[in-house]
Amino acid sequence: MFKLSRDKGLYETMFRLMIPICLQNVLFMMLNMCDTMMLGMLEKDAEIAINAAGLGNQPFFIYSLFVFGIVSGSSVLISQYWGAGDRKAINKIAGIALSIAVTIGTVVTVVLLFFSDSVLGIFSNDKDVIVRGAEYLRIVAISYLPASMTSMLNGIMRSMEKVKVALLSNFVGIGTNIILNYVLIFGMLGFPQMGLVGAAVATLIARILESTIVLVYVFIIEKEINLKPVPIFKCDMATINHTVKISLPVVINETVWSTGVTVYSIVIGNMGVVEYAAYSVAYIIERVGMVLSQGMASVAAIIIGKAVGSGRKDEAYEYSGTMLFMTTFIGAVMCILIIALRGMFVNIFNVDDITKGYAMDIMFFIGIVVLCKSYNMVSIVGVLRGGGDTRFAMFSDVLPMWLVSLPLGYLLANNTEVSVQYVYFALLFPDEFIKLILGLIRFKSKKWIKNITEM
Repeated sequence: MFKLSRDKGLYETMFRLMIPICLQNVLFMMLNMCDTMMLGMLEKDAEIAINAAGLGNQPFFIYSLFVFGIVSGSSVLISQYWGAGDRKAINKIAGIALSIAVTIGTVVTVVLLFFSDSVLGIFSNDKDVIVRGAEYLRIVAISYLPASMTSMLNGIMRSMEKVKVALLSNFVGIGTNIILNYVLIFGMLGFPQMGLVGAAVATLIARILESTIVLVYVFIIEKEINLKPVPIFKCDMATINHTVKISLPVVINETVWSTGVTVYSIVIGNMGVVEYAAYSVAYIIERVGMVLSQGMASVAAIIIGKAVGSGRKDEAYEYSGTMLFMTTFIGAVMCILIIALRGMFVNIFNVDDITKGYAMDIMFFIGIVVLCKSYNMVSIVGVLRGGGDTRFAMFSDVLPMWLVSLPLGYLLANNTEVSVQYVYFALLFPDEFIKLILGLIRFKSKKWIKNITEM
C-alpha cells in the first residue's frame, strides 16, 4: 500500500531528529515508573499512594495536552514557514503561542491552588485518595507555568529541527526529579521523610530548573533562529487570525481528546481502587509501548511540514507513506513484546497479586490497541497536521472517541459485571480502529496536503 522512499536524506534527517525525541520520551517514562515504584515501596497503603499521585496528575495531564495543542498548532505553521524560509513569520507565531501559554498557565495555577479538592472530586469519589491527591496537587500546580513555557519553547525549536536543547533540559530536569524523589520521599541526606509530598516538591524544583535552562538557551545562546523577547510579542492582527485559524482545531482536538482520556480514568476509577491501581500500572507500559511512534509522529510533522511549506508536495506524500509503513511495523513489534513480556513488567511494581492480575489482563489488550494506536499517532499528529489538514485531523481524532468508545465503555462499566480489562478494551479499541480506517482513506486522497503559508 505504501511506497518506501529511496531518498537517503529522509532517513538521515528522520533518525537525527527521532533519536533525541525518543530519548526524551524514555526519560519521561523512567520518571513515571520511578514515582510509582518509590511510592509503592514507602507507603503502607501502596495502592492509595499510587492512586493519589495519579489523581493529582490528572489536571496536569489535561493542561499539558491543552498546551500540546497550542504547541502542535503553532508547530504546523512554524514548520511550513521554516520550509519557506520566513523567519519573521516564525517570530510572530512564537509570540502568540507564548502569550497564550503564559496567560492560561497563570489562570490554571490559581484555580488549582484554591480549589484542588473540588477539582480532584471530578475524577474520583474516594475521599482518602482525594485528600492525599490534593496535598500533592497544591504543590505541583505551581510548576504549571514554567512547565508550559518549557513545552512551548521546546516545541518551537523542534519545529525548526533544533532538538538537542529539549533533550538536554529534559535530561537535567528528569534526572534532578528522580534524585530528589529518592532524597525527599525516603528522607535521605538529612531531609525528613516526606512521602507523596516529597514527590511533589521534587517535581516542582525539577520543572523550574528545566524551564530556566530552556529560557537561557533560546533567548541568550541560540543565534541562528534569533528569537528575541520584545520582537516576538509584536504581532499584527492578520498573523493572529491566520495562527488561530490553523491552530484552533489542534487546540480543540487535544483538549477534547485529553478530556476523553480523563473520562477513561473516571470510568475505571469508579470501578474500585484496585482496578484503578492496575490501570495506572498498565498505562505506564502503554506509554512505553508508544515511545517510538510518538517520536515518529513528531518527526513526521516536522519533515512533512517543511516539505509542504517549500512546495515539494510529491515528496511530502512519499515521505508520509514511508513513515506510516515504518510506524505500522513498530506497532506490530511493540504489540508482540508487550503481550509476551507483560508478566515481567508487572512484577516491577510493588502491588498486591490481585492488582497484578488485573494489570496483566489489561496489558494483553494494550498490546492489541498499541498496534492501531501507533499508526494513528503518526497519521493524525504527523501526516495530517504536518500537511496542514488540522480540521480533518480534529474530527477523525475526537468523534470516534466520544460517539462510540466512551459510551460503550461507560455502559459496560456501569451496567454489567465485566472485568476492568474488557472495559479498557471497549474504551480504546473501537476508537482506534475507526481512526485507522479514516486515516487510510484520507491519506490516499492527498487532500491533506495544504500549503498554509500561501493562505
